[in-house]
Amino acid sequence: MKIIPTTKLKQRAFLDALIDVVAKKQVTRAVLLRHLRLLRSQLRNRPQAKGRVTAALRKSPQLPIRIRRLKALHPEYSMQEIAQHLKISIGRVSEVLRGKRR
Repeated sequence: MKIIPTTKLKQRAFLDALIDVVAKKQVTRAVLLRHLRLLRSQLRNRPQAKGRVTAALRKSPQLPIRIRRLKALHPEYSMQEIAQHLKISIGRVSEVLRGKRR
């Protein structure tokens, strides 16, 4: 389930209210244009989604050893948690733990 940001909820509520007002013909053209311009400026000024940037651990001979050691010390960790802890892909963890990579 995705969580809708508060600003998006406010914009939807604003649009719904604006549609209701226009449908009931309770607004002049100038007021409608002012509200639409305000909404357009809010949509334009939304921050860009930031990509997740992580410094990946270089492939090294010690990496499989570190993965196996972490799994031995914390057997309750999932592959995803191990990958996040070591800043590597979950595929790399899977390959090491399943024996496809030494």
